Amino acid sequence: MIVKIQQSLSSTSPVKSMLIYNESRRIFYEAPLTTEVAELLDGREKAYFEARVTPVTKKLEILKETESQNW
Repeated sequence: MIVKIQQSLSSTSPVKSMLIYNESRRIFYEAPLTTEVAELLDGREKAYFEARVTPVTKKLEILKETESQNW
């Protein structure tokens, strides 16, 4: 599956946040921006990645960056 990772552009909170979701929004996650995700974004406000949900832990695993999507 492909997910979009987007960091908050403006907020009243001093802590930046991130959104991670797929096109259908069946996968949707909002949390404080982590160092690892900030490094993946490399200064960009958003990027798209191949990802999967691991069968045992049910956690989202970000695999590799992919081209921009139309959604």
